[in-house]
Amino acid sequence: MSGVTYELIDDQQQWQIFDEAARRLLSIDGEEFERRWERGEYLDNDDSGVMQVAFLRPYDSSNID
Repeated sequence: MSGVTYELIDDQQQWQIFDEAARRLLSIDGEEFERRWERGEYLDNDDSGVMQVAFLRPYDSSNID
């Protein structure tokens, strides 16, 4: 029986994964997604790309360079 393996990632790696998903799925960078998210532009949006990127959104993006 094989177990699940995982790797811990740091804040920078988390941001990179989020940013790459925003670029690939929505054709915007992570910073633009974050701005739109904070303005509430995605509140009524049920687009699967938006949902996938939102799922990857870092908990605290304020400290990312």
